[in-house]
Amino acid sequence: MTLLDCTLRDGGYYNNWDFDINLVKKYIQTMSEIPVDYVEIGFRFFNKSEYYGPFAYSTDEFIDRLDIPKNLKIGVMLNLKDIINSPHSVQETLDHLFVDKNLSPVELVRIAANFSDLSNAKETAKRLKAKGYVVGLNIMQVNSAPKEYLREITQEIGEWNSVDVLYFADSLGNMHSVDIKAVYNILKENWDKEIGLHAHNNMGQADQNSLYAAGLGVEWIDATVLGMGRGAGNTRLENILVNLNYTEKTDYNVSSLLKLAIDDFGALKSQFSWGENVFYYMSALYNIHPTYVQEMEIKGGYTTINKYEVLQSLITDGMQYSKQKLKNALMKDAVTSEGEWDSTEWTQGKEVLLIGSGPSTQKVKEEIISFIERKKPIVISINYSDIIEDKYIDVYACCHLTKIISQIDDLKNTTKKVMLPLNALPENIIHKLKDKDIYNYGMIIEDNQLTIEQSHTTIPYPLTFAYVVSSILNTQTSKIYLVGFNGYGLNDHRNEEMEKIIELFKKDNETKQFISLTPTIYSFERDSIYNPHI
Repeated sequence: MTLLDCTLRDGGYYNNWDFDINLVKKYIQTMSEIPVDYVEIGFRFFNKSEYYGPFAYSTDEFIDRLDIPKNLKIGVMLNLKDIINSPHSVQETLDHLFVDKNLSPVELVRIAANFSDLSNAKETAKRLKAKGYVVGLNIMQVNSAPKEYLREITQEIGEWNSVDVLYFADSLGNMHSVDIKAVYNILKENWDKEIGLHAHNNMGQADQNSLYAAGLGVEWIDATVLGMGRGAGNTRLENILVNLNYTEKTDYNVSSLLKLAIDDFGALKSQFSWGENVFYYMSALYNIHPTYVQEMEIKGGYTTINKYEVLQSLITDGMQYSKQKLKNALMKDAVTSEGEWDSTEWTQGKEVLLIGSGPSTQKVKEEIISFIERKKPIVISINYSDIIEDKYIDVYACCHLTKIISQIDDLKNTTKKVMLPLNALPENIIHKLKDKDIYNYGMIIEDNQLTIEQSHTTIPYPLTFAYVVSSILNTQTSKIYLVGFNGYGLNDHRNEEMEKIIELFKKDNETKQFISLTPTIYSFERDSIYNPHI
């Protein structure tokens, strides 16, 4: 068996391939001590337009600085999409990315290609082979490929005479042993060189599938430390080695690996929380790309219901990852419509206090009440909350369907006014609110748009802050005070959305002041709720 560890390459999806160099040195030394046969050190990306760390590009110059032990062979992965989308020819692009093998520390180049793009890999494979590299070809999402097509394309790849090892990748993490065997048999019948497996753990079967594949005769097996990898992760290197040492009487240095895994990569796992869960399981079951789940898990701010409903909406069109598809799926609960209420005078000539749900609201509750009694602003609660007593609130505002449903009884029972995009709500919700005095202010969601009308607003995200402030900016209100806008958790996507909204508001309303009276991460002006001179 040829054992390939791709921790830094596949694990880089969690930290933008920006690993601590001291951890990398420990990792490389441990891989040498085990020893594994190959370390796939990272990707060799081409011309990306955002910040990625060094293991996204894995240049020869960078690899040379890592002092690779002589018993380790180094590989890099090349995305075929980068070659297809390059404005240059295949030869020009590859000559830019790769020197001849005798001038490089890299032994192996693996080409990652979706099964539908495999024919386009021919020139790339031939060019890399001509440069002297061991060439691997990863067939991604192989379980979705029609079996007859797989037979034909495998024969075609063999005729190129430029691929050394043909991998099948369980990209969606939904292969069972019967699927492993079926794909292996097709490849074996039509391919006379070595075969490899790259398994994903969405259904918790990566270790089992890798061992089963090795038993069938698959020669190359991928694994990562603690299974670190995209989505739910990969085959766990430590589990594979423990199993092989026990069942096959091999002599891999497991103790060295366990120290690295538990002491060092354990901290990364606590930070990024890769590993199987019910949402990764669902993504595998529904043939949905695991990055949809990964994005929701990492960025935070998504409820259990959000995640479930997003995956349900992607069942028929989720095999390829798209940021826009994820956004569209998340927006399906964004109730959109024009309204009927004229907002142009409701805060005319008055100051406004917006109360958010951050922890500072509870902390300075008495000071907020004192501020309200002294300044007598119009007080608007962002969504329903009982931290500040009902008698101090003028309006409760809510615009997101999930939130409205969860708070419907409180919104119905309060004696205060409620602001909602009523026209877009389901009939059963409208019926529950039929006796309420409602500010029916509409909301339409459009990317990068901020257009405020007297009866509705067009905003880029269904954030209640944006919805409420739009109604206020229709008036001559000069100051908008804020409390409880501490900010969401680390990596929560709503922090970025809030900043974009604030930037749009400031751009079009330079005379308006947004003043946070409690701690905040956002770019508001700042003062203190304790300041008696406000």
